Amino acid sequence: MARRAVLPPLITAYTQAAEQQRAILEVVFSASVNFVYLGLWNILEELVAGVGWIGIGLFLREERPAIGTVTVILGISALVDSVGTILLLETIAVLGLNVYLVLAPVWALWLGIDLLRRPVQIGG
Repeated sequence: MARRAVLPPLITAYTQAAEQQRAILEVVFSASVNFVYLGLWNILEELVAGVGWIGIGLFLREERPAIGTVTVILGISALVDSVGTILLLETIAVLGLNVYLVLAPVWALWLGIDLLRRPVQIGG
């Protein structure tokens, strides 16, 4: 969002601005980046993602118990990241984020292979 909608006009304005205006543009640029990357991404995104992963995991556990359980763990790790960030507990947030970053690609590969081997049967 900010990367495409806000930052390019700020960068363009900076290149054409006078020295006094550049200081103001730097503050606005930094505030925009911090709002999105620190405010939205490791708080809101991970909170919503965590709830979603847990919901999907609980649903998957009925037909695919192992991957459903891993999906729930993926959701919990996203929530740990979000809550750790909210509470300013960096060690907790980084732990949750690292588990998420390691587990998410493994999960995607595993689910893809599992679905190729045993496709979902609809209406049967």
